[in-house]
Amino acid sequence: MRQPKNLKTRLILYFTASTIILSISINLFHYYSTKNLLKKNMIENANPSINYITDNIEKQLKLAGQLSDWIFMNSSLERVKLKKYNSVEVPYDDDISRVVDILNDQIISSSIGNNISSLIISLDNGVDIRTGEDASMVDKEKIETAGWFVDGLHKNGLIHWNSIIINPSQYNSNKYVLPIVRPVISSVYNKKIGWSFIGFKESLISDVYKKFTSGNVEQIYVINPQGICVSHQSPKMIGTNYLDHPYIKTVLSQGKGCFDTKINGINKMIVFNKFKTTDWIIVEELSYEALVGQNMVLFNSTILVIFISTMISFTLTVYLSSNLTNPLKKLKRHMKNISNGNFTRDMSIEGQDEIGEVGKGINEMTLNIKALLDFKLMEEENKRKLELKLLQSQVNPHFLYNTLNSIKWMASVQRADGISNAVSALGRLLKNLAKGTSDKITLREETSLIEDYVLIQNIRYGGRIKFEKLVDREELMNFRIVKFTLQPIIENAVFHGIEPKKDAGRIILSLAEADGELLISIEDDGVGMTGDQIGKLFFNPNIDKNIGISSMGIKNVDDRLKLTYGSNYGLDIISEEGCFTRVIIKIPKED
Repeated sequence: MRQPKNLKTRLILYFTASTIILSISINLFHYYSTKNLLKKNMIENANPSINYITDNIEKQLKLAGQLSDWIFMNSSLERVKLKKYNSVEVPYDDDISRVVDILNDQIISSSIGNNISSLIISLDNGVDIRTGEDASMVDKEKIETAGWFVDGLHKNGLIHWNSIIINPSQYNSNKYVLPIVRPVISSVYNKKIGWSFIGFKESLISDVYKKFTSGNVEQIYVINPQGICVSHQSPKMIGTNYLDHPYIKTVLSQGKGCFDTKINGINKMIVFNKFKTTDWIIVEELSYEALVGQNMVLFNSTILVIFISTMISFTLTVYLSSNLTNPLKKLKRHMKNISNGNFTRDMSIEGQDEIGEVGKGINEMTLNIKALLDFKLMEEENKRKLELKLLQSQVNPHFLYNTLNSIKWMASVQRADGISNAVSALGRLLKNLAKGTSDKITLREETSLIEDYVLIQNIRYGGRIKFEKLVDREELMNFRIVKFTLQPIIENAVFHGIEPKKDAGRIILSLAEADGELLISIEDDGVGMTGDQIGKLFFNPNIDKNIGISSMGIKNVDDRLKLTYGSNYGLDIISEEGCFTRVIIKIPKED
């Protein structure tokens, strides 16, 4: 069907169609409103309930972790840890008996003590401490080869809730247990001298939700990221793989929320929540039986509503078409002017009604676009000036002079190896300077340039400069940074920090990440700076003009970072006169 070009005709058609749709909507209103209201109430009741259950289970897991921490850090074990026993089977002497008594007292006093199936502490000196109803029948050699055991020992002493396991005790009253495995560390030698194992009964979790589930909860259970059932209101379902359930993949991918689904042709609501301390998810299946009984629609009013609505729509259409056409034409004309590059404010399109508000918004947008264009032009101009300045100051003759003198000095006191290293380092630096300083390179490449620079300076200063590099994760070295960002800061540390010190100095480069950003710290133990000196570094770009390889001062580095990454990034300097100077660089992570 061909669409009418005239706006008034379209309004008549639209309002007539809307009148018919309105009459149909009224008939369905009560049904859907009631259904949605009941569903909303059900969700509002289900979400706080599952959140409350989750919080209480988290408290149980926290108490279990605190008990493990108590064992991990308890000083009462130290005497038994370090004592040497001659016999193959270690006797329960007074020290061991005392530890067993302390453990039992701690378990009895803990609110989760009755949830412990077995507790074993095995030390390298042969000590084997056990408590709990199933502990005596656990085969140590068997569990030491289990994957969950090995995984727990490699968590650096951290508590790791992996999954539920079959009870390793040969004769047990609990088929499944939740394991915590941690190494035993000697506080004297700071090394692993054994391991501890706590097997918690599944009731540690199930006792919580059994107290709080409501009548419309058909099923409640806890699964791990692999879909294995860790806990269930029906014990026979524990250990079951739920991945073949139709909705489990959605639950695992979202972690928290609720949705409707059909199970065996029956509508169900699935409510789920993810634990904070583990990757487990608790799931509730709720029945929709409570949503029975929808309101009946009053069909007798349909004809009357259609007639009245149609008459009103024709009346309003005639009125509105006259009031809408003229302002819309003005808006169209002004938008055409904007597309032609005219950003002048047009007061005629502004008014007190909605279209007038749109006109105000367009005028404000026009002014903002003009201001943004002006700002970008100014920013690009500043950037071009800075790049030109950087290109004009790539190689400083003073640095080359000092470096060549250093190489000449080496030639007189050493043989070929030292000269070769110095010349190679200088060559690499000059080669990178010749390529320009506006490119971005990896932090690994940037730190390599710094090491070359420090090598050359150590020739000049007789090895007084010690350079160290501390990196949180090696992968951080793959992120990119503007070339020659770090070198001017190292240069500043040498000339203004270590050289005036007249003694050996240390420069430490640290690399870490925080909130999705890279934090690079360069610290020297030189003479430090006052607040006024720090201010001069930022406000006097020519302070180091004749002493460095790149003639690029601290201010220029800060300006480059802000131009490249934005005003939220750049340098921050912390210094204490006579002690240290630390420069912190914040940049975004870029692959």
